[in-house]
Amino acid sequence: MNLRFESIVLFAATAALPLLQGCQRAPVVPPIPLPNLTEAYAEVREVVQQRHAALQEDPESAATWGKYALTLDAHEYTNTAEECYRVAIKLNPAAARWKYLLAIKLKGQSPSQAEALLAQLTGRANAELAELICHIDVLNDLGKAAAADEILAKANEVFSSHPAVLFRMARQSFESQDFGDAVVHLDSVRGKFRECVRLQRRLLAVGQQTKAAVPDVRDEENLPSVDQMIQDPHTAAVFSHRRDPLWRGKQAAERARAGDPLGMNSLMGLVNAHPELIDNRLQFALLTAERGGHQQAEQIVREGLRLAPATPRLLSGLAALSMLQEDWTESKIRLNDLLLVEPESIAGWSDLAFVLEQLEDVDPAIAAYDKVLSLAPDDAELAARRDAVQQRAKEKGRLP
Repeated sequence: MNLRFESIVLFAATAALPLLQGCQRAPVVPPIPLPNLTEAYAEVREVVQQRHAALQEDPESAATWGKYALTLDAHEYTNTAEECYRVAIKLNPAAARWKYLLAIKLKGQSPSQAEALLAQLTGRANAELAELICHIDVLNDLGKAAAADEILAKANEVFSSHPAVLFRMARQSFESQDFGDAVVHLDSVRGKFRECVRLQRRLLAVGQQTKAAVPDVRDEENLPSVDQMIQDPHTAAVFSHRRDPLWRGKQAAERARAGDPLGMNSLMGLVNAHPELIDNRLQFALLTAERGGHQQAEQIVREGLRLAPATPRLLSGLAALSMLQEDWTESKIRLNDLLLVEPESIAGWSDLAFVLEQLEDVDPAIAAYDKVLSLAPDDAELAARRDAVQQRAKEKGRLP
């Protein structure tokens, strides 16, 4: 009897299991947000709506919420992207990407929330360098230097030769007044970087010399950041979802300069599809001229001027094309046309001064330099160019 009773209980429990499973609550997801797409490019509107429709079909999928968030993030619908990252995290707490990208969004407005998310990522054995560096910086912003140093030590174990890590190790040593160690770390950095140069100057101020020469201050801003050397697969995923034609034009131009023939075809297609976008038009014209198609390049710019007459940037582009061919007389005419439309153009006056210098029109060149220096009085390079013109003129006896 006992065996029979146990069998009945077991059968009843087994039969009830599917019913109980069916009664379990499905993940609660909010309504799917859709940003205002009224002013979006058609390509952007289309891809956002496609991702939104896909999510409506599969609203309990963390990956689909994340993909929608990536698309929104890529096109700077920031608030809506944040909402969607949060849902993706809720549906799949183990996924690192959504936590990292949400932390990037939060680190300015709510660094404590960002730090909590990053702590979940940097505790992993296979944490990405981008995650570690972001966590270090957020901890420093929060004044948690000791915790930041612990993460930095972990980054140094795995990525010890990376410029972003070496710089932060050098900075940590400097702030601890271990100046010799700071010099050692900076001397290990391969290449020139803005942050390293600034730290070099601080070390010089306390009597410490690195092996590398310190570049001129004017060249400092042209140097890359150490963080540009970090390969960040998460932000790369965001950019891969971008569809606006200006971004695509920039990417196509970069591919064309790298020798990809499809880059030029893509850029031409974007100019035809969006004739009003000046950046793409100028990129296309310049690349065409660099490949020897000067007449075609001029036609590309003049077509833009036909659509938008007297646009300063297009007039400047037209002048740049003649300067590329070293046609200084035509360049002078085109730059004067530009300055009639935009009389306070620093670039226009600077280019005109240079062109007049090539034409050996000394007095007008000095006057043009004086004009641009009145607009940009702190530009040491322009001042040096003006003085050089004046000095050469004196040596030739043209000026008293």
